[in-house]
Amino acid sequence: MGGDGTFQALANTAFGAGVFLGVLPVGGGNDFAASLGLPDDPLKAADAILRGEPRFVDLLRVRTDEGRIRLYAGGGGIGLDAQAARYASGTYRRFPGRSRYIASALRALVGFVPFEVRVDFPGTDLIPEEAKALVVARAENPDLRCWSQTGSGCDP
Repeated sequence: MGGDGTFQALANTAFGAGVFLGVLPVGGGNDFAASLGLPDDPLKAADAILRGEPRFVDLLRVRTDEGRIRLYAGGGGIGLDAQAARYASGTYRRFPGRSRYIASALRALVGFVPFEVRVDFPGTDLIPEEAKALVVARAENPDLRCWSQTGSGCDP
């Protein structure tokens, strides 16, 4: 039981152990559960998990400058996104629902400096990309894709 952050921690811990993970959405955003089509209600989500079939999800692997490896399921980001997540789980954790993430993103933006990033595409013919960025993210949630592609919310 938890939200996106809890699931990310579990995915990193359980990776390679041959176990199945279920999502009972009780976090602030629950974007990953939404991307899987799970109900918002934890009891209904538990029923859906018990009646459903296991499925594979994409994982994104990130290596930081310090050499630390992180896996992200459903979505994850570095830079402004990560700083906003820190505020959301700290200073603004008592804000209700998505307002906590909006307030956190606005706070994180104050004084944030773009950083150098390199994106590689192992196993493909794609050329690595290097740039300065505020945020680098991968999102599986339809709501988040609407924001990233259009700069405004859209109805998936």
